Amino acid sequence: MDAPPALGTCPITVGSAVGSGVDNYFITHVNGTLTVVLTPVKINPPVVLLDRTLQLTFTGGNATLSYEVQGSPDLFNRTTLTNETATLSGLPAYIDTGATNNVMRFYRTVKP
Repeated sequence: MDAPPALGTCPITVGSAVGSGVDNYFITHVNGTLTVVLTPVKINPPVVLLDRTLQLTFTGGNATLSYEVQGSPDLFNRTTLTNETATLSGLPAYIDTGATNNVMRFYRTVKP
């Protein structure tokens, strides 16, 4: 599989249409710009496990990019819980063993 394109923009320069049957159409060539953006990571609602830890699952994210998962009891004091690299199927699940001692816990993902 090819590597994912770099984030940002790159020009698209078009040339002649090639193939069978294209002479039956009027084709206008227009140059453009390709924009590659990050796919946002969504943290799904945590699942409470039998030992009162929380299992986090994620959707989104760009394959081969690293993400930092942070936890906070108050939205101000954040702790890095793990650094993960996304695969084609997304980020791996994470079990927050520190959640058992917290009444409330907030999570976010950031690019390190």
